[in-house]
Amino acid sequence: MSFRPYSLEEGAFLVRLARRAVEEYLTRGAIIEPPADTPQRLLRDPYGVFTTIEKLAGGKLELRGCIGYPEGYRNVAYATIYSAIAACCQDPRFPAMTSDELDEAVFEVSVLSPLRQLPQNPKDYLKAVEVGRHGIVVRRGFYSGLLLPQVPVEECWDSEEFL
Repeated sequence: MSFRPYSLEEGAFLVRLARRAVEEYLTRGAIIEPPADTPQRLLRDPYGVFTTIEKLAGGKLELRGCIGYPEGYRNVAYATIYSAIAACCQDPRFPAMTSDELDEAVFEVSVLSPLRQLPQNPKDYLKAVEVGRHGIVVRRGFYSGLLLPQVPVEECWDSEEFL
């Protein structure tokens, strides 16, 4: 299956779904199901998803949690629900969110295309990675780390700094 980017409407739906998942989890302890109006594509596509939650503090956004699945998990709708809940309560860098923080919370959902291996020759890496379009997953043994495509843009990195 080839990856086709999502529309603005589908993206907005995922952001609303992530927020609702966190609201329901923090206020009622409930894990929601995708609603009846979920676009079929979001129930079908098995892509990786990351949810980032930032908190508006003093006119500035501060990271509050970011967790997800680098590769497909059930479908994009379920991955959004579960990554949003994990981002609000299980990111080891931060204490769990409370419902009092919801008004200042800003949600971002990133849907990942299928992972691809970088070229074998490190000299070709710079040509293979486009800042703002590609993310990077690094694995060594049992450990892995991921930088989403927006990270180098937010940090004003070029391709070399990103790599």
